[in-house]
Amino acid sequence: MELMMVFSVPIFADICIKNILKLEEGNKSSSPKSLSMVLDKDKFQYARTLTIVWYCFNPYSVFSYAAQSTSIIWNIVNLWILITCCKGQLFLSACLCAIGCYLRLYPGYLLFPVIASAYNSSKSNSAVGRFIKILSPVGGFLIVLTGLMYASFILEDKSWAFISSVYIHQIRMADYTPQLGVYWYFFAEMFEHFEELFIWVFQILLASLVVGMTMRFHYDPTYLAWLITLITNVLQPYYCVGEFGYLLSVLFVWSYLRQYARMAIPTFCILLSAVVLAPLFHYMWLQPGVANANFYFAICMVHGVGHVTLVTDLLNSYTKREFFLRVGSEPELRTGRKLKLTHF
Repeated sequence: MELMMVFSVPIFADICIKNILKLEEGNKSSSPKSLSMVLDKDKFQYARTLTIVWYCFNPYSVFSYAAQSTSIIWNIVNLWILITCCKGQLFLSACLCAIGCYLRLYPGYLLFPVIASAYNSSKSNSAVGRFIKILSPVGGFLIVLTGLMYASFILEDKSWAFISSVYIHQIRMADYTPQLGVYWYFFAEMFEHFEELFIWVFQILLASLVVGMTMRFHYDPTYLAWLITLITNVLQPYYCVGEFGYLLSVLFVWSYLRQYARMAIPTFCILLSAVVLAPLFHYMWLQPGVANANFYFAICMVHGVGHVTLVTDLLNSYTKREFFLRVGSEPELRTGRKLKLTHF
């Protein structure tokens, strides 16, 4: 399974690079002053190699396959949803989305980039034509998911009890086992009558972020799909270390955003400290008992801050580059005075 993942990650990186270069063809006409910012193949010379190396040796991936985690199954399905979506195989991508949603609820959010890709690829300017184009992947998603749910219903002696134990369990955060997520301690310490409120607050927060980003980045489904996976990874109740490992490895594809990033070094330091201290605090709390749950929860919060900082810095860098492509790398006022951006 790991070997399949090792071969799949560079495939995704190659497809991402092709899609980025395709978008850059349109950026050549943005502004004469920003032609030097347009990307070419040379900018991605080492991206594929670095992606493979970082996936194999980054600590999140190492922790995952050292523990022989079953998350590798979810990650393969998740990754091939992204690959097929980026290749334009939207019906297949939607079907894989249904399989991912069947295995674990949150990959269902990747249907949004599939819909955005279908919307962009529609040659019709009418709303009806675009709706028909979107209908195919949405229909495939519903048919496959319904088929899988009905098959489970038959295998469970015609009982729907598995829905509560598998899917509602994920939403309601019923298991407070310590992990790198930020919800377990919050719900463990909360008064019981507030649980229902905050369960739905967190779910609505995640859904609203996905919808908002789809509206903002619908023209770039590749970047959108990667961002949605990053956000669902940090905001889902049960954190997946292995998933974050492969998402970090693909970060090298967007390494050209590094010059626009403001928080790259702090984010790296935060995540590094969390990776080093989380196993230590976990051991101190549960083995010799010289620490308590607050130690481990504190480092989980640090890790969550690093993850959120990474996402926000990526969003900021992408939009900043878009701004410079539109007005030029050295924007000026009408008076001719150069504009200096100190905060964006």
